[in-house]
Amino acid sequence: MTRAGRFTVDDLFDLPDWGLRAEVLDGRLLLAPAQSRRHDRVAGNLASRLRLVLPGGARALTHEPVRLRDGDGPVPDLLVATAGHWPRGTPATEVHTVVEVVSTDGRYLDRVWKRRRYEGAGVPCYWRVELAPWPGYRGPLPVVVIRLRERTGWRDLVAGAGGPHSLPVAYGRDPEGAAVTVPVRLDPATLAIRQAMTW
Repeated sequence: MTRAGRFTVDDLFDLPDWGLRAEVLDGRLLLAPAQSRRHDRVAGNLASRLRLVLPGGARALTHEPVRLRDGDGPVPDLLVATAGHWPRGTPATEVHTVVEVVSTDGRYLDRVWKRRRYEGAGVPCYWRVELAPWPGYRGPLPVVVIRLRERTGWRDLVAGAGGPHSLPVAYGRDPEGAAVTVPVRLDPATLAIRQAMTW
């Protein structure tokens, strides 16, 4: 531990392998059980799809810590970052899209806390993949909820299962911090299918 008992992202790399998910939020070490197979399948299918459309200067990584300026280290299910090698977590300045598959035990963190922290760190694109309905939404599932920073401000998009959508994925930022995107065409329903092949 560093900074008078406060955990930092660097502590994640010194933990024993307990088979748990670990991340550092607000200087606290959070441990949670491994995710369900369905959760991991959704993240894996989406990672495979994004790797097909990203330009050569970007890469999609799973379970990679994001290094925030205050030492925190949230660990999203998937992120898109500038191609490079950071052995102890990717700096937030190099992260352009973050994806969280919302879990039962992490709804508030995924829907509110992490979105705010990533926005504050300048990450211009945040995807949530919702596997269950929430207050105010009763449409088809899974559903992808995107918050995208454009030059005119933030824009929110919702894409439910049942048909293909052209969705923006940020792989860079312009000088004003707005997302530089590439479209990915997908039906969110295919994300939960074992070895999704049709997009």
